[in-house]
Amino acid sequence: MRDVPVGSNSCVGEIACQYTYAIDENSNVRVAIGDNSCNARGACVGMDKSVIPFDNSCNGPGACNNFHGTMGNGSCNCEGCCRCLPSNSVVPNNSCNSVGQCCESNGWPLQNKIGAGACNTLAEDSCSFLQTATIGSGSCVGSKACYDSSMNVGSNSCIGSQACYRVRHGAGQMYAHIGFGWPPYETFETNEALIGNDSCNGQSACSDNSRALAVGNNSCNGNYACNGYTNSGRNEKVIGSNSCNCPNCCLCLRDLGSTVSATVPDNSCNSLAPDADSIDWVNGGSGPYNHCCTA
Repeated sequence: MRDVPVGSNSCVGEIACQYTYAIDENSNVRVAIGDNSCNARGACVGMDKSVIPFDNSCNGPGACNNFHGTMGNGSCNCEGCCRCLPSNSVVPNNSCNSVGQCCESNGWPLQNKIGAGACNTLAEDSCSFLQTATIGSGSCVGSKACYDSSMNVGSNSCIGSQACYRVRHGAGQMYAHIGFGWPPYETFETNEALIGNDSCNGQSACSDNSRALAVGNNSCNGNYACNGYTNSGRNEKVIGSNSCNCPNCCLCLRDLGSTVSATVPDNSCNSLAPDADSIDWVNGGSGPYNHCCTA
């Protein structure tokens, strides 16, 4: 916590207000915490941009974890009450004080469907800022595994540090205005990426895919296997099943031009080529292929 104006009886609890910064580089106030607020473990960790002092709010474990918006008085008083809300959210007074009102238990957004054993801990931010999504059982496990993503994920996928960090099918923004009708989310151009079962496992395996991505079953497993795969263009990239399964296997495909729609068929590119002449992948071909990228 740095230079944060804090009122009486606030920020009590383990890491209650850790990484909460109030003053930006231009000496402008970014966060102001009033009285009787942010009390419990991790209640206001990483809070930012709530410039209007609020009282009697954010009391509960992880209640306002990484909240970036405007907080009212007497709001968000339960475990994980408001940690699912996207940036620039506005929470009115006396709102979001029970599980299921604004976020589900453990702080996941109401419109998301989270399977058993998925999104494993609040502390690791595995699903913080998750947008519209369906997450299968045992998926999104690891530090920021599915942070700030919008996708449909099968079972046992996106496991590892930042495995599916910022993965979306289409660019977009999301803002929330709680208390002004249902649903509370106004969504602009946000679509979901599609990831099958047992896929995108490994450090940053499928991270930073901000365009159109579809991955089959048992694919993109390995550190950076399909990292940034669609950052290079707006057209859709499709990876079939049982493909791109080794570290960096399909990493080079992120350098394709912006007009390219690339496809890796099933059972392809599961090892790195020893040299460029050994690459046999042909975009649009039926395969299977041995290599897409070099070591």
